[in-house]
Amino acid sequence: MKYNTKITKIICQLPESKIDKLLRWHAKQPVEIQIEAHKLASDLFYQYREKYPDNKNEVRYSVFILALKKMEHFDHVLMKKNPNHDLKKIRKITEMKADRFLVREKAKEKRKKPAKKKEKLIEYWDEIEILREKGFSFRKISSFLKTHHHFKIHGAYIEKIWKEKKTDLIQKITEIKADKFLTRKKTEQKKQKSARKKNKLITHWDEIRMLRGKNFSFRMIAKFLKTHRDFTINWTYIAKIWKEIEK
Repeated sequence: MKYNTKITKIICQLPESKIDKLLRWHAKQPVEIQIEAHKLASDLFYQYREKYPDNKNEVRYSVFILALKKMEHFDHVLMKKNPNHDLKKIRKITEMKADRFLVREKAKEKRKKPAKKKEKLIEYWDEIEILREKGFSFRKISSFLKTHHHFKIHGAYIEKIWKEKKTDLIQKITEIKADKFLTRKKTEQKKQKSARKKNKLITHWDEIRMLRGKNFSFRMIAKFLKTHRDFTINWTYIAKIWKEIEK
């Protein structure tokens, strides 16, 4: 389906880079502020819908961007003492900023609480594992912690963290197994490569014996094989295999 994107440019008067920035700003806001943006967009929609009766979807999107533009402007505007300032407007902006500040602070607190709760729960994790081994349900573990440690926490939350830790453990075990598998594979590949190299060297063994009989050093034999047999191999490896075979 094709949309008339020119409408967005006309209503918002913004480049695409700025629109992307506003959408990222919106995504970082607490839910209450996101809802406020949609409320403002709904109010703006009625101002523009009659101008573009056949493009309601474009208008909805455009006024949402416009709402974000206004809110972000209010969010960053700096109030300075100026006799030309509209006091009602200043009050409205200040109230909006104050409300948003409180919403953000509340959201921060909500994020902090689960972290603290989880940290405290982890302190009793050894006990929780023992209780699970004894067949305790997560509900009973919750009652146990409340009775013996004065720590109130819901059984469902304990179960959630239990599953998280179990998933982490499985992931670590899988990673260890994968590392071991790759190490074995690399070792096998090295052995196979070494075996192929040795087998190729053995095919020239009669010549090597003859050259050794002519007092060729292992270094000279390596050069001979490279020059006349197009076979590059380190002379120290020839010496090693010589000791194994010609004991």
